[in-house]
Formats: sequence, structure tokens, C-alpha cells
Amino acid sequence: MTPKVEVVLKNTVESLFNAIGEERRSPELLAKLERHGLTWPNVPREVPRAPWNAALRDVAATLFPGDDAETAHFKVGRATMEHLRQTLRGKAQATMARVLGPLRVLEHFRTTLSTGANFSETRITREGERAVALWINETGEQNPGFFAGLLTAAVELTGAQDVQVKLRSTSTTDGVVYAVTWK
Repeated sequence: MTPKVEVVLKNTVESLFNAIGEERRSPELLAKLERHGLTWPNVPREVPRAPWNAALRDVAATLFPGDDAETAHFKVGRATMEHLRQTLRGKAQATMARVLGPLRVLEHFRTTLSTGANFSETRITREGERAVALWINETGEQNPGFFAGLLTAAVELTGAQDVQVKLRSTSTTDGVVYAVTWK
């Protein structure tokens, strides 16, 4: 049996390009991304996981050169989610997020991730009224700041305040765990 090729899907790649913004899509950055198979405006249907992670590193380093890698990736993740909420589908999801609330949005994060990549898995463990541990099967190739940015922006969509997403643990075999809290 042939192993499944892990890929990031077109809508996620488009969201990254749109989050970068037209004014920041320099020829140099576009050339870096093209080396990883990410082309604009002819976005590929799918991009293998390793080139996607390398592209995220290039975007974070190029757009936020004065920040450490985790902060830069956080900003890219947040910008990606913020761009998504400007789309028609994203506007509908933002409205629904306010109805569902933080806990249910986090419980459905697995579905959200699976629409953007064929390999993403999550598990949530409730740790209090406004606290969860969220496991994602990322194994260290991707900076955990990216998901922290995505998660922060997703929970903020619900109207929650003082959202905190902290990396609790990371493992090259077991994925990452985030502590997520809100008020």
C-alpha cells in the first residue's frame, strides 16, 4: 500500500498569499515561494507538507525580519485567519463562531484544519470553564507559532477576551499541545 502524501490544499495556500497582501508580495518573496512550489496567481491545487512548512518559514522571516521565529510565525498565522474572515465563507463562519462560543469553535477546529490539509488531526481536553488543552499532530517541522496565531484569531472571532494560546509541549513524534484560555 502506498503511503498517503500529506498535502496542504489550494484554499490554504490562497489564504497565505492573501494574508501576505498585494503590497508585500515582492518579486523576491514570490521567487522564494515559487522555489517551494507555491505560485501566484496560479495557485497549485495542493502543496506537499515539507515545502509548505519551508514556505511559511520564508514568509515569516521576510515579512517580520526583526521578530524571533515564533513571533513571526504567530503573526503569519493570525494574518491568515484574519484574511479568511474577510471571505464570504469566513464571514459566515465568524457569525456562527459568535453563536457557538470558544469551546465549540475549538472542538470544531479539527474540521476547520481538515479543509486546508489532508493530514491535520486535533484533540481537545477541557481543563476548566474557559480553558482547554489542544493537541495538533504537527511534529516540529512547522513553527508552533503559526498555529498559535490561527487559534488566537479563531477564538477571538467568538467575542472572547484576553485569549491566551501557550505552547505546552512539542515532540517530533507526538505533536504539539497548546494551553488555550479566554475570558
